[in-house]
Amino acid sequence: MKERILTALEALLLSCAITAGPMAALAHVYALPLSWDTPALVWSLSLLLGLLILPRRRGGAAALGLVCFCTGFFLWRPEPRAQLMTLLELISKQLNGVYHLGYLEFPNHTVGTVELPMALGGSYMLLSVSRSVLRRKSSALPLFLSIPPLLLCGLLPQFPPESWSFFLWLGGMLVLLLSSGSRKNSPRQGLILAAMALVPVCLLCGILYLAVPQEGYQDHAQAFRQRCIRLFESGKPTPAPAAIPAPELQRRVDLAALRGANQPSLPVLIVTAPTSGGLYLRGQSYDRYTSTGWEMSSEVVDSFDGWGKPQGDVQIRTFALQSVLYLPYYPGTGTVLFGGALKNTGSILSYSFPKYPYGSAASDQTLEACLALPDSTRAWAAGYAFSGDSTQQTAQAIADFVRQSAAYDKATGAMPEGQDFARWFLECSETGYCVHFATAATVLLRAAGIPARYVTGFRCEATAGQPLVVTTEEAHAWAEYYDADLGYWQILEATASGVAQPAPAATLPAETAAQTEPTRAPSPDAGPVPEKPAGGSFPWAWLLIPALLLLLPLRRWTVLYLRRQRARRANLNRRCLLLFANAESLSHALSTAPPEALHALAERARYSQHRLTPMELKPLEDYRRDCRERLEEKPPLLRFWNKYILLLY
Repeated sequence: MKERILTALEALLLSCAITAGPMAALAHVYALPLSWDTPALVWSLSLLLGLLILPRRRGGAAALGLVCFCTGFFLWRPEPRAQLMTLLELISKQLNGVYHLGYLEFPNHTVGTVELPMALGGSYMLLSVSRSVLRRKSSALPLFLSIPPLLLCGLLPQFPPESWSFFLWLGGMLVLLLSSGSRKNSPRQGLILAAMALVPVCLLCGILYLAVPQEGYQDHAQAFRQRCIRLFESGKPTPAPAAIPAPELQRRVDLAALRGANQPSLPVLIVTAPTSGGLYLRGQSYDRYTSTGWEMSSEVVDSFDGWGKPQGDVQIRTFALQSVLYLPYYPGTGTVLFGGALKNTGSILSYSFPKYPYGSAASDQTLEACLALPDSTRAWAAGYAFSGDSTQQTAQAIADFVRQSAAYDKATGAMPEGQDFARWFLECSETGYCVHFATAATVLLRAAGIPARYVTGFRCEATAGQPLVVTTEEAHAWAEYYDADLGYWQILEATASGVAQPAPAATLPAETAAQTEPTRAPSPDAGPVPEKPAGGSFPWAWLLIPALLLLLPLRRWTVLYLRRQRARRANLNRRCLLLFANAESLSHALSTAPPEALHALAERARYSQHRLTPMELKPLEDYRRDCRERLEEKPPLLRFWNKYILLLY
């Protein structure tokens, strides 16, 4: 009884360690929207059932039947299927940001939580570890089930998993592998060896934790991502300006060099907002217009200030180190910056801002700078007259005019040399995208005596409490104007409604949002909406890896089952030939040959009229069993090759 209790305790500890590590790493790296309450409850029930069922006779078959029933029920119910779609979509979209192989997108599907798929996957791992300990089976199945989540974490190099999750899994798996061989001979020996291995394994994991550097990971990941982009984008013409410039604060926007082009889509931020709706992520603002570009006139780091009762915090996490902190705010609320950008002077990767209903951060110097225009531009813009009973009405009249002045087109070409960008767009160009509309609106606002500035950043559609991956496809440009009647800065969205285009939006990465390429234009009535990436063809490439991981054990189980059924239905002579053929394959893997006595037995079964007896087949069966035990002592890669590729046993 004492030995059984200790074995159950060993199974409990190893199952928790080997399961919690990969699951926590996967949830952390991909920022999966889930609460751990449901998975913890399901895992507890699975572990309890495993401890009760597996030690009994035919407990393995009972556990397998339970797993098949739960899987079928999971796939039959609509809610679990929807959560599985959410999991696949979230993972594939983030992987697409690195490798550009496409992503999964299910029609008429709303992204939600992923609690049930994580609970079911963790249950499989728990039962596999319990099976290895309680029924003294191989450790190959727990190792095999741990590979997919760890592999997915390794495939996304922008953000490392938490160290404790990896080392927790590593420690548990090492103890399981080291004690597996002794456990097959005796449960007592397995317990003793597991206890003896626990101390050196913990020391090893501790040394590795201290020796492996965690700082600076993102810099290496960013370089890796850019190499992958160059690999997959090789052979394509490079647009101007460069797709991936140096990660630094952009103090100037060269409008004359911008032209519509397709750029790779890269994940930039993970945002969790307290309120649903259109969310602006303010990166940089520019106050000096040069007729061919925008410049940031001040070197002073902006201060964050707001007033009113805070309405929750907006959480932001970056995929790589960036030089700008993005300020979130909603349309209809005020900004809280003097102008310029919030510099990331502390190498911050995760931060939050309180959401204030209002903000007032304007000085006389700031307002004066946001009214300046070149003389030639002001002389031309003076020909446009806008009127309204308030600043807001005048600004809205300007936005309506700019919005109707041209059609939205992401493929708008570059401005001719020697032109004023705003004038060329309003009078000569028939198309434009967010950069064009925002620049023209800012210039006309200043000409009307309203302080205004050109702003770049991101525009996305947030869902309350749900993490949202913001990519470069959501990069956007807009205008901010100072409403003297209200006393704070407001957003002015002047971009026209978008014209459908076959290619995704052409945008630059986060650090160069100042040089923003086209995004889908917002609707003038319903407010700005982000562009969804083009669906394209179905990304079959991402189904290859999980398909192989699932097909290999299924293939092995099917072949071995058919092989056993064939031998069971055959007469003893035919069964002898089938067993001898398998014995030859096993011997070849061991670089040996079957004994001459077994050769003679096979010859007798093939050519003699003598009917063999079960006792005559026993030496052949014993030899096959001995070969399998010797193959189990081989290194893990050889065992995997012999079992799942060659299907020897």
